[in-house]
Amino acid sequence: MLGWIMIWTVIQTGVRVETYAGAVRTPPVELADALVAHAEHVLTEPGLRLEDVARLVGTSRARLYYYFAGQDDLRDFLVTRHLAEGAEVLARAADGAAGGPADRLAAVVRAAAAHLAEHPGVCAGLLAGSGPEAGGALAAADDVVVAPVRALLTEAARAGELDVADVRVAADAAVGAILVAVIGRWRRGETTGAEGFADAVARQVMGGLRGLTGAAG
Repeated sequence: MLGWIMIWTVIQTGVRVETYAGAVRTPPVELADALVAHAEHVLTEPGLRLEDVARLVGTSRARLYYYFAGQDDLRDFLVTRHLAEGAEVLARAADGAAGGPADRLAAVVRAAAAHLAEHPGVCAGLLAGSGPEAGGALAAADDVVVAPVRALLTEAARAGELDVADVRVAADAAVGAILVAVIGRWRRGETTGAEGFADAVARQVMGGLRGLTGAAG
């Protein structure tokens, strides 16, 4: 349950999201909303500079630099804003799933794949910031997405539904598979069939977990 409590803390207070966002100062609502509205373009367009983003959202370069130290800070801000939205999606999926923890895990994997398929820029932003100097977006992703997966894997192992040797590795592998699958779909130019895509991802991820751990079902 700890993972889901953490998620709802993010949704209700925004404290962790604001902490993770690398903004020097919190941008005003109208600027934040304009940036989020263009997030997919900003996160997936290579070589985009803050001055380019400023023109895109109809503000000045100086104003963006007042709130963001650079493109990495802006990326962290946009990704963490989307992660807060995704947290609610995952929580609803877990709460609405029937069955044991493995069933709830499958529902969360499917919901994550479906949600991210509509927002591939979030995946691109996370992968772009995955190096040694990665900022707050990865930390937010760990709390919002990976930690709940770890919690459900732990529950499934305790219930005898999955035999997971290393929960951390299994959770990282599951979430990594979702991110790469979404990026692959985006690179192929696929824009429809998100639900079927999510079903396929969930089957592959859960099949891999069950097959590699040797668990039945």
